[in-house]
Amino acid sequence: MAKAIVIICPRRPDLVGQPLLGHTAWGYEYPDGSWGIGAIEGENWQGSYNGFWALRVPNLRAALMYFAETGSKHGNEYDYYKLLTVSNGITPDWKAADNVVAWAKHQKYNLFGGNCMNRTYDVLRAFANCAYNGKQLPSPDHNWIPNGWFNAIQTPDYYKLPTVVHTLSRNPAPATTAIELPENPSTPSWRVGETLPDTKENPDWKVVSFIAPKEASPVE
Repeated sequence: MAKAIVIICPRRPDLVGQPLLGHTAWGYEYPDGSWGIGAIEGENWQGSYNGFWALRVPNLRAALMYFAETGSKHGNEYDYYKLLTVSNGITPDWKAADNVVAWAKHQKYNLFGGNCMNRTYDVLRAFANCAYNGKQLPSPDHNWIPNGWFNAIQTPDYYKLPTVVHTLSRNPAPATTAIELPENPSTPSWRVGETLPDTKENPDWKVVSFIAPKEASPVE
């Protein structure tokens, strides 16, 4: 069955006076075994509009290596991942996922409904209609702090990313390439007509205890 991943850094963003919220990214598998990975890093990350980036890598190992190394290379750290298996009876739709990735590229970053967690959810919802491991991917509407949402995702496959030292001890990471995204993406049906809150509102963050994994990645 096809796979997807949710990747997290529980310590980002580090906002003065606020509890740690967490920061997530996505990944999903194409029929040929390659993967599409990406994230919304936030406004002005590396001078970009909303911190969007997306790449295609040859396999799951390459995806994990990229996330393990990107903190030291690009300043966007990640630490852990959950590996999800598309539920039985569900046909993964990588074209729909690509469409949402292309749509997300042009969306303004919004802390209340248009952040890293929301876009990760959007991509994975498009890929398998939220059906993973025989369960439903939780909605950010009910777990809207990234660390809390990540905690709520149910899968037996939860691991630490490989360390940079470990990844460098193996063969070099395969080359990444740009994803050929649709030029005129459509808005996901669940986002049509959506109006996001005013980002000038004072947030009422809830403290969430992040649940860390105990095992290192089995993928080398």
